[in-house]
Amino acid sequence: DCLLSRGLGDVYKRQVFGRWGVKMPSYKALVAELNGLMRLYLMYHGPYSLMPKRAEPMRWGMVIKMDRLPLDGRIIGGYAWDDSVHRVFTFRRLSRFLFRTAFRLGEICGHASGEIMYLTRSSVVWRINGILHSNPSRALLRSMVPGRDGCLVTPPRSKPDQWGETHCPFTIFIGLSAREGDPCDAIRDIELREACPDDERETTPLFADEDGSPLTHSILDALLKAALLHACGEAAAKIYTWHSYRSGLATALHAAGVPDAVIMLMCRWMCEASLHVYRRSGAVAHEANFWAATRADVSNIQAAKSVSGAHRRPPITACLLYTSDA
Repeated sequence: DCLLSRGLGDVYKRQVFGRWGVKMPSYKALVAELNGLMRLYLMYHGPYSLMPKRAEPMRWGMVIKMDRLPLDGRIIGGYAWDDSVHRVFTFRRLSRFLFRTAFRLGEICGHASGEIMYLTRSSVVWRINGILHSNPSRALLRSMVPGRDGCLVTPPRSKPDQWGETHCPFTIFIGLSAREGDPCDAIRDIELREACPDDERETTPLFADEDGSPLTHSILDALLKAALLHACGEAAAKIYTWHSYRSGLATALHAAGVPDAVIMLMCRWMCEASLHVYRRSGAVAHEANFWAATRADVSNIQAAKSVSGAHRRPPITACLLYTSDA
């Protein structure tokens, strides 16, 4: 349908411009010209100059390393690194949360239009002892039991779901655990640090700045780079970004044997093309796959190609002979 529409549109435009006395090149001619320009670009800038440069997948171990940075007031990225500093406190909780949920940074920060397209306090509902609470008390939050309680997060409107029809109806459950770096505990810390009245929860960002406004990309980018520099080194600080969390979760799920359909659901992708871009296979997996391939049975070769000359044997015979020779 897409190709047909494009072809009809091309014909229509050429007819219209033809009536105006303007000769339009065909679609094939435009494609050929573009390909020629791209070849010239590659010849000048190098064979890999058009290759997309994507952020490396974040690893859970790196998230833990940043979370373990000593909270002793040392200066990191211009901030005294301690939970008493609001932006440091928020960054440490956001880092754990994003690796678990794979939200885009645009779903955390404010939008240029002024619309609320970020997670707010109302995006989180708590399930405590089997009962849902939209704004539980501090005492109730502290009574939560690992393995039993947790929170449900409703995705906000976003770039691929601008009207809230695709992902918003499906909440993400994050169970409370006793493990290090627990993302549910990170969200609970935010609620315990500063309560939010019922009538303000729909407009208050879940990850807010000191004045209650949404955090900006520039602030969070600088914090991540500084934390990576001190926890993982200069090389890591150059190649990892906030988008690495999204790619990192998909890659980790793939390495754990999670089916692609489940990865797409957890990361809220609507097409397999996105999965192909963000989900990576590690070097160990590639090596294991290669050696597994060397042990595979490849005896099902076509008879017409396995035996040459005028005296070709029947397909089954040729296949059996090939197998016995091997």
